[in-house]
Amino acid sequence: MLGPSEGGLGGQDAPDGFPASGCNAYPSGANAFFADDHGKPVRKLRTDGGGEYTSNEFSHLLKQEGMEAQRTMPYTPLSNGTSERANRTIIGMTRTLLHAVNAPKEYWGEAAMTAIYVRNRLPTKAIAGGETPYERWFGRKPSYRNLRVWGCLAYVQIPKETRKKLDKTARKCMFVGYTSTAGRYRLYDPVERRFLLSRDVVFEESTSYYPLKGFDNSPAQPYYALATQPWECHKS
Repeated sequence: MLGPSEGGLGGQDAPDGFPASGCNAYPSGANAFFADDHGKPVRKLRTDGGGEYTSNEFSHLLKQEGMEAQRTMPYTPLSNGTSERANRTIIGMTRTLLHAVNAPKEYWGEAAMTAIYVRNRLPTKAIAGGETPYERWFGRKPSYRNLRVWGCLAYVQIPKETRKKLDKTARKCMFVGYTSTAGRYRLYDPVERRFLLSRDVVFEESTSYYPLKGFDNSPAQPYYALATQPWECHKS
């Protein structure tokens, strides 16, 4: 199970308008989340020798949380192989999400958090019996009914309390992820550069928010349809 709120990739400054995704090394109070809500406090934290993990501030935080720091030797990623493989998988999924919908790289944090959210709900060879990390942690099977196509066009309802009679009733956004609250989605409005959390969303999962280069972005167009098939180019 990755991350107290299902993970994220830290260590990179977020562009203007995008809050830093994931946790800054390890968030204060995260151990209380594990201990109080799940009865499984973190006792040891294994990291590499990166500066974000060796600062006095971080060392003080670990001591305050009652955690032991374990640092691997320099240039020996195999000594923390499980995390290295997980990071490689997450980065690959993140890259795929971004390119599949032609999203700018600035969305990497949102794509990474979605990749972790999905990965925690998929079976893994590390757990026998076909269980998912989610099921092992929470003791119940995950629901897949809320899954949506990442990066798709979405319309978020504007509450009637905040609009006038002739104002538009929905806001055009991009679907960027999930929240810990069931049924509530995370969306981003690139025009107003703001994030929104809402249950009242209409998704157009066959349409990307950012038009796909070289393809008709309408639902009727097959995703990889070519105007001319390769074998037709040499016909006389």
